Amino acid sequence: MSLGRIKSALPRPFAPQTDNFSNKFWDALVAGQFLVTHCRSCNVLQFPPRPRCPFCLSADIQWQELSGRGTLYSRTRIHAAGGPFACMTPYSVGIVDMDEGVRILTRLMHNASSLPPGSVVELVVVDHTDGPLFAARAPDSPEVRREAT
Repeated sequence: MSLGRIKSALPRPFAPQTDNFSNKFWDALVAGQFLVTHCRSCNVLQFPPRPRCPFCLSADIQWQELSGRGTLYSRTRIHAAGGPFACMTPYSVGIVDMDEGVRILTRLMHNASSLPPGSVVELVVVDHTDGPLFAARAPDSPEVRREAT
């Protein structure tokens, strides 16, 4: 499944540190896919992706693509932030339980910032000028091709 996209005219507020392992995640995000790691020893999905399972310590890890759909577990609105995030305020973040069972923390875009817990959301790729990030939005949100808000 290919995730929806939102275009941003701004650089990422805090660019991730990448390495040979995490490059697979970021390359997939550029292609519109959201990957997690799956431990084949204990059958647990992990996000953020890890080269070794934090539960059973196995290195028998494989990459798995998620559907991009989930349920909003909780959310909050941030009105004061420092450093690179100051120019983004106010903005919303939420905890999303993905349909496949993994829980992630992500920015909430547009009308997702006012959704009540229990609402269905979908992941999108936010194409910043210096690379991608991911966020969640309400599934009925239109494709946005302007600066992310």
